[in-house]
Amino acid sequence: MTDPMDIEQNCVSQKTEIVREVRIRLPDVIVLDLKLQAHMEGTTMNALIAGYIDEGLKKAGRPGVFSRATRFSDYLRRKGGYNSAAANRAQDDGNFT
Repeated sequence: MTDPMDIEQNCVSQKTEIVREVRIRLPDVIVLDLKLQAHMEGTTMNALIAGYIDEGLKKAGRPGVFSRATRFSDYLRRKGGYNSAAANRAQDDGNFT
Protein backbone atom coordinates (compact mmCIF):
# COMPACT_ATOMS: atom_id res chain seq x y z
CA MET A 1 0.00 0.00 0.00
CA THR A 2 1.23 3.50 -0.84
CA ASP A 3 1.95 5.89 1.99
CA PRO A 4 -0.48 8.88 1.90
CA MET A 5 2.44 11.27 2.46
CA ASP A 6 4.14 9.98 -0.71
CA ILE A 7 0.95 10.55 -2.70
CA GLU A 8 0.56 14.09 -1.32
CA GLN A 9 4.19 14.99 -2.04
CA ASN A 10 3.89 13.62 -5.59
CA CYS A 11 0.73 15.71 -6.20
CA VAL A 12 2.44 18.85 -4.90
CA SER A 13 5.48 18.11 -7.08
CA GLN A 14 3.30 17.70 -10.17
CA LYS A 15 1.39 20.91 -9.46
CA THR A 16 4.62 22.92 -9.29
CA GLU A 17 5.40 21.85 -12.85
CA ILE A 18 2.04 22.92 -14.32
CA VAL A 19 2.45 26.07 -16.39
CA ARG A 20 -0.48 28.46 -16.47
CA GLU A 21 -0.93 31.61 -18.52
CA VAL A 22 -1.15 34.82 -16.51
CA ARG A 23 -2.02 38.15 -18.04
CA ILE A 24 -0.68 41.43 -16.77
CA ARG A 25 -1.55 44.97 -17.80
CA LEU A 26 1.37 47.37 -18.17
CA PRO A 27 1.79 50.80 -19.76
CA ASP A 28 2.92 50.64 -23.40
CA VAL A 29 6.22 52.32 -22.57
CA ILE A 30 7.06 49.49 -20.14
CA VAL A 31 6.02 46.78 -22.61
CA LEU A 32 8.22 48.35 -25.28
CA ASP A 33 11.12 48.55 -22.83
CA LEU A 34 10.71 44.87 -21.90
CA LYS A 35 10.52 43.86 -25.58
CA LEU A 36 13.69 45.82 -26.32
CA GLN A 37 15.53 44.34 -23.35
CA ALA A 38 14.45 40.80 -24.24
CA HIS A 39 15.57 41.36 -27.84
CA MET A 40 18.94 42.73 -26.71
CA GLU A 41 19.44 39.69 -24.45
CA GLY A 42 18.35 37.26 -27.18
CA THR A 43 15.44 35.91 -25.18
CA THR A 44 11.66 36.28 -24.97
CA MET A 45 9.61 38.61 -22.83
CA ASN A 46 8.20 35.56 -21.05
CA ALA A 47 11.66 34.36 -20.04
CA LEU A 48 12.75 37.87 -19.07
CA ILE A 49 9.69 38.48 -16.88
CA ALA A 50 9.97 35.02 -15.31
CA GLY A 51 13.51 35.98 -14.30
CA TYR A 52 12.28 39.22 -12.73
CA ILE A 53 9.59 37.35 -10.80
CA ASP A 54 12.18 34.80 -9.68
CA GLU A 55 14.43 37.60 -8.36
CA GLY A 56 11.51 39.34 -6.65
CA LEU A 57 10.38 36.19 -4.86
CA LYS A 58 13.90 35.49 -3.63
CA LYS A 59 14.34 39.08 -2.47
CA ALA A 60 11.12 38.69 -0.45
CA GLY A 61 12.64 35.63 1.23
CA ARG A 62 10.57 33.09 -0.70
CA PRO A 63 11.74 30.28 -2.96
CA GLY A 64 12.18 31.45 -6.54
CA VAL A 65 10.36 30.30 -9.66
CA PHE A 66 13.17 28.07 -10.89
CA SER A 67 13.80 26.38 -7.54
CA ARG A 68 10.12 25.53 -7.05
CA ALA A 69 9.48 24.43 -10.65
CA THR A 70 12.78 22.92 -11.66
CA ARG A 71 11.71 22.08 -15.21
CA PHE A 72 10.29 25.53 -15.96
CA SER A 73 13.52 26.74 -17.55
CA ASP A 74 13.28 23.79 -19.96
CA TYR A 75 9.72 24.87 -20.77
CA LEU A 76 10.94 28.39 -21.55
CA ARG A 77 13.56 26.99 -23.93
CA ARG A 78 11.04 24.72 -25.69
CA LYS A 79 8.63 27.59 -26.20
CA GLY A 80 11.29 29.94 -27.50
CA GLY A 81 13.22 31.01 -24.45
CA TYR A 82 16.84 31.88 -24.82
CA ASN A 83 18.30 32.51 -28.29
CA SER A 84 14.88 32.76 -29.88
CA ALA A 85 14.75 36.43 -30.79
CA ALA A 86 14.27 35.68 -34.50
CA ALA A 87 11.40 33.28 -33.84
CA ASN A 88 9.87 35.75 -31.42
CA ARG A 89 9.99 38.58 -34.00
CA ALA A 90 8.35 36.39 -36.65
CA GLN A 91 5.36 35.76 -34.38
CA ASP A 92 5.21 39.21 -32.76
CA ASP A 93 1.81 40.79 -33.23
CA GLY A 94 2.80 43.85 -31.23
CA ASN A 95 0.42 43.02 -28.40
CA PHE A 96 1.69 41.37 -25.23
CA THR A 97 -1.79 40.54 -23.99
